[in-house]
Amino acid sequence: ITLQTAGSSEITVNSTGVRLGDTGNGYFQPVSGTYGSVQIDGGGHNGYEGYSIGGRAVFMHNNATNMGLYDDVNNHWAIKHVFNGATTLYHDGSSKLTTLTNGVDITGAIYVDSYMYHAGDTNSYLGFSAADDFRIVVGGRQILRCDEGTNPDKIQFFDANHYIDTNGT
Repeated sequence: ITLQTAGSSEITVNSTGVRLGDTGNGYFQPVSGTYGSVQIDGGGHNGYEGYSIGGRAVFMHNNATNMGLYDDVNNHWAIKHVFNGATTLYHDGSSKLTTLTNGVDITGAIYVDSYMYHAGDTNSYLGFSAADDFRIVVGGRQILRCDEGTNPDKIQFFDANHYIDTNGT
């Protein structure tokens, strides 16, 4: 079944599924995977098929190894995933965080407003307790402190009984 307007096919229904628009568009079909409620297949533009939201944001897949969320206004990825591989987050088209087999690769600065903790170890951390103050704490005991705010040019190294001060000279 094909519905046409002014000689152009607008809706096509056949054994493949339901297609809206020209032959370059994919078909809506019953879901063939384990999850999901709507499926589209075939007819992707520029090698990708997917769901365009207002011609601005696209959730898409290249029918091979890549899928993600694409900024179709500025023509760059926001999130891109390679099946069984890396996932990359972008800022204005520039890669900022990529997952790796053994962790993450971060491009650019990391900003924290407090401490960074070791997973599963709440009394070992490093970070910033105040402006211009940096500390390393291991096993609940402060090991190193650099305090440029109240004690300019002072670094303190701590051991079990006392600390060693330096004054930058």
